Amino acid sequence: FCIIGDGESQEGQIWESAMIASKMKLNNFIAFTDRNEYQIDGSAFEIESLDPLDEKWRAFGFYVEVIDGHDVNAILSAKSREKGQKNPAMIICKTVKGKGVSFIESLKNSNHNMAISQSDVLRAIAEVEQNG
Repeated sequence: FCIIGDGESQEGQIWESAMIASKMKLNNFIAFTDRNEYQIDGSAFEIESLDPLDEKWRAFGFYVEVIDGHDVNAILSAKSREKGQKNPAMIICKTVKGKGVSFIESLKNSNHNMAISQSDVLRAIAEVEQNG
């Protein structure tokens, strides 16, 4: 398993590794992209668009599925469907940074490495518990 983000997806090592995984037909390799559309410096689209990300991974010989990255059942189902494939898999998980915590989610990218106080932690826990 490997988890990468939008920023890492702009680096050459990712694509070099993808070529090797595909060439070696590593059908036991599953990568997940946390596709929240941001990286440390801002919007992934403004910095260097990755779209169409799913088509790029298919072009590299990967089995690809795009899912809701907040849905645990969707993640488990995608992982299960990957079995039996002859190629490595890329599961692109569409996510929202800070999902479920209003004061963090609303910050978009400035929540990437924000400081958080003890009272913020308690507030975040309360919001997550309330939203289920």
